[in-house]
Amino acid sequence: MAAIALWIVRDYSRRIHRVAGPMVQMVSPSGFTLVWRMQPAKAVRLQVHEHIGGHIVHDAVIEQRNEQYEATISGLRAGQEYDYTIETQPQTWTTKTAPSNAKAFRFLAFGDSGNASRHQYELAQQLSHWRPDMIIHTGDLIYPDGRREDYFRKFFLPYAHLIAVTPFYPCLGNHDVNTQKGAPFLETFVLPDNGPAGQSERCYWFDYGDMRLIAIDSNHNFEFFRDVVAPWLDQVLTQAGPRWKVLFFHEPMYTHGKYENAKKLIDSIGSLIDRHQVELILSGHDHMYERTYPMRGGEAALDGRGTVYVTTAAGGAGLYRQRPQRPSYMAAYDDSQHSFTVVDVTQDWLDVRQIGEDDQPIDETYIARRAGAAASRPIASAREFDLPRWTGFQ
Repeated sequence: MAAIALWIVRDYSRRIHRVAGPMVQMVSPSGFTLVWRMQPAKAVRLQVHEHIGGHIVHDAVIEQRNEQYEATISGLRAGQEYDYTIETQPQTWTTKTAPSNAKAFRFLAFGDSGNASRHQYELAQQLSHWRPDMIIHTGDLIYPDGRREDYFRKFFLPYAHLIAVTPFYPCLGNHDVNTQKGAPFLETFVLPDNGPAGQSERCYWFDYGDMRLIAIDSNHNFEFFRDVVAPWLDQVLTQAGPRWKVLFFHEPMYTHGKYENAKKLIDSIGSLIDRHQVELILSGHDHMYERTYPMRGGEAALDGRGTVYVTTAAGGAGLYRQRPQRPSYMAAYDDSQHSFTVVDVTQDWLDVRQIGEDDQPIDETYIARRAGAAASRPIASAREFDLPRWTGFQ
């Protein structure tokens, strides 16, 4: 009996079995990157073919670093679905390349998720219902210390059904950098290498359709943002041209929960955000949902022309509470349940909704291109304040 058990263990150890992933990253109109971990490490084949027609794509380059695999697929058509299969795995997944023009699309955003709680796993199941084209994470993927050994249970397992088909773009939270200054994060994800000097994959930008999205590592001091991030950000925003402009980073510039406003960001990049008319900023850190009125110069813009700041940090970790005497620029908040953000992008408007644990809207606002007037639809379940509303969509 013992001999049979030993044979089973040895036989299993010789097999190739996926232990984490796959995960879609670095999507573009002509291709995407797949990332997965497998034990024991061994050369494997990846097959990619058109979802309709079944034509096989041959130009897939696979790089292997110990048990982590990265496959870059290129030469594809924009906005098209493709199926892929990893050798030894019975499942076939379907993903899609990015659009090449201003077609409408949807992305989700959330943060402060990775504690393997019931709330994290339940919310993860909801995300797929919204059929996103892309996902943004606002940091703190892995509690308490961003350790590599925690990624399977606190990231790959709860989001397995989602990241295998939907491109995933995270930024670093304060918990993610507690282990080796974020080395496990950088080992796990494959992100654009276009940040400022010394900040490879910590700060980065990418275009999706008609939108430029910019990730920033907020785990630095004012001098770093002033001297390193601000000049780079100014250039990236300038080169974005008339595209939608969205920033995401962990520490919120305007919040009223456990933490104070991130003054180092307000003082270092606040004027750039105003000057370049950034439409939307997504942050984490304060474990709740918050949305400001359109902001300009650190205040609510009475003409409605400014940047909307959203804290979407209720992805699974324990919730925080709003402090009393809320600032007048805070348009809506919810600190009673876990939630995530849904952003529908069209040529002229962003429809920004916050979805709660019951899969129902908590809050909704519309943002016009070029940091134009944002108009809110009052929703009964939102905790909103007696402040004037902007004219527009009602």
